[in-house]
This record gives sequence, C-alpha cells and structure tokens, in this order.
Amino acid sequence: MKELVGLTNALMDIVIKVSDDELAELGFKKGAWNRQVNIDYAGLLALMDRAIYYPSGSPANTIFGAAKNGIKTALIGTIGNDQFGKDYSASLNDYGIENLLEVANGPTGICFILITPDGERTSTSIMGVAGSYKFDISAIEGAKVLHTSGYELRTSPARTLEVVNYAKSNGTVISYDPAGAEIIRLEKEATKELLKEVNILFVTEEEAVELTGKDCERALEQLALEHEIVVMKRGSRGSTVMEYRERIDIPAEKVKVVNTNGAGDGYAAGFLVGYICGLDAEECGIAGTAVAAEVIQMEGPHL
Repeated sequence: MKELVGLTNALMDIVIKVSDDELAELGFKKGAWNRQVNIDYAGLLALMDRAIYYPSGSPANTIFGAAKNGIKTALIGTIGNDQFGKDYSASLNDYGIENLLEVANGPTGICFILITPDGERTSTSIMGVAGSYKFDISAIEGAKVLHTSGYELRTSPARTLEVVNYAKSNGTVISYDPAGAEIIRLEKEATKELLKEVNILFVTEEEAVELTGKDCERALEQLALEHEIVVMKRGSRGSTVMEYRERIDIPAEKVKVVNTNGAGDGYAAGFLVGYICGLDAEECGIAGTAVAAEVIQMEGPHL
C-alpha cells in the first residue's frame, strides 16, 4: 500500500546564490514566486556557472523528505524525455520512491531558485511538459494520503481537482498547501472547490488571511472548523497546529539558516510521516519542525 503519494509539477530546481543587488537588477520581487514578465533572462543565464541542480516541485520535496524517513511513497506528475527527466527519475529510484511519472515529448520543467545572503528564496518557473497532466490517475488508488499544492492547482485546475476528487472517493486523506496568497487570488474558485475535500491544510499567516478575509487569529479559528487539521506555519516563530479546534503552539528550532527553499515542504514531510505513523497532533508538529530545521540548513530544497 502506498502510504503517501504526491501530485507534483515535476521540476528541476536550478539553485543560484545571488546578492540582493543582483536580485533587484534581474527584476525579481524578493521572497516570492515571480511571473516571467519583468525578468532579465539574459542576465539570469549569465549566472548559470553558479547553479546547482535538484529534482523538485513543492509536493515532490515533501515526498523526498517523507521517503527519507521510511514512509512508502509515490510521486505522480510529468517529466520530459530529456536529460533532466532521466535525472529526475533516477533520483526517485535512489530514494525508493515509486515512480508514477508520465514521460512526455518535450522539455522537463525547470524552476530557478535564487538564494540571497539571508537565506531567503526567490523563484520563477518555465513549465515545459510539467503541466501536461496526462498521467493515469488510477495509479494513486489505495494511497493513505495524497499531498499536493496550489502550484499544481494553478498549472491545471480541472485536472488537479479531478485527481483530488478521485483520491477522496477512494478513501484517501487529502493534504494541501495553497503555496501563496497570489495563487489563492488567481485560482479563487478552484481553491474554494478543492478545499471542500481537504483534511489536512498547511497555511502561512498570509494565506490564512487571504482564504478567509479575516485577521490571522480569526482566520485560523475559521479554518479549524472546516478541516480536520490545520497547520499554520509562522517561520522563525514556529507553528500552530489546530486539530478539531484544539490549539497547539510549537516553537521553531534555532538553527543557522542556509536557505529557506523547501522549509515548508520539509515541515509537511515530517508532519505527514508522524500522521501516517499514528502520532498525535503535537508530535506531528514537532516532527515537522525537526525536518524543516534540517532543510533550512541545507543547500537543496529537501532531505
């Protein structure tokens, strides 16, 4: 039985360290995912000699982290018939992750991750075939938990909803990370529909406010009425877990920040491992905090 399946935009992360001045010159808004409109790609490509490559995608990061902790995992998405695609598949094999990826004609998607000296991540993506979503969704049948994010909803709203509804109809627990207030705004109706099926919701403070139109604390209370478990990620201030309206505040671990890329995905990995293993909500939150602390001390986006 697959314990945890991730529906992901299968992207190869291209991680580049930059200064704050370089980031501004390239046209990026710091600390956010950026649309391609204002980005200086010629300047970005000139920095490729600094690049390090990692197989990624937000739910994929969570799956990699969970696999490292002994959970039976699988990943569904689409890669290209190129070297990046081959490297991506090889990584799944290395981690013992069941490979449910479709291979399509065309380039594997890529995501540029720019890391400033304070460890903050800034990104933009070129999707390639990552959003084709022509895979066979019956491959996820029998999964205990399905985890996905707003990035996938933005890429293919109808298909993502189809996968989530299919999984839920087969008794699978749905775990979801909205992946940013901007995606919530851009996919307002699709987000509303998907959230009806979500059991475990991971949100930042900004996302909670965007979802509810209320201030942070009242937003958390409302979301806790709508979902079995709500996890509010508060960065360096830790996290708050709400399970059936019972509140648990968990402090962050104090570690040296190398980069914040994948920290939230790592938290989800640890939390979901705990959930699948039958730990209580507080223990799950502590496990999530521990994995996130490991990830932010690393160069890459996952364990």
